[in-house]
Amino acid sequence: MERTERRWAVAVQAGDTVALTELCAEDMVYAHSTGEVETRAQYLAKFVPAERRYDAVEINQLNVKVLRELAIVNGRGSFRGEARGVAFDNRLAWTHIYVMRGAQWVMVAHQSAQIQ
Repeated sequence: MERTERRWAVAVQAGDTVALTELCAEDMVYAHSTGEVETRAQYLAKFVPAERRYDAVEINQLNVKVLRELAIVNGRGSFRGEARGVAFDNRLAWTHIYVMRGAQWVMVAHQSAQIQ
C-alpha cells in the first residue's frame, strides 16, 4: 500500500493523468483541504491545462491499515505549487480509502486538512 500511495504522490507532482486515472476509481470522491469536493473527472481535469500544478509533493508520514479488500491510509506531508494562478505551500494531513478492484488497489475517497 505504501508503494501505491507513493505512486499517487509522484503522479500528482508530475501531473500524470494517465497514472492518476489508473490509481483513482471512477466513482472516487476527492475532498480538498479547502472544502472543495470533486469527482475523479473534475479532479483530473484540473491537471490539464495545468489549472493546478504541484512543484513538490513530500510525504513525511504514512500509516496503513489493510482490512481484506479495503485499505485506509493516513498521511502527513507538504504540497507546494499553484492553483488558478495562486501559489500555495500547504502542510496537510489526509486520509485515503482504497479498495481492491480486480487485481489493483484504487482510491475511492480522499479527505485532507491543513496542519497549522
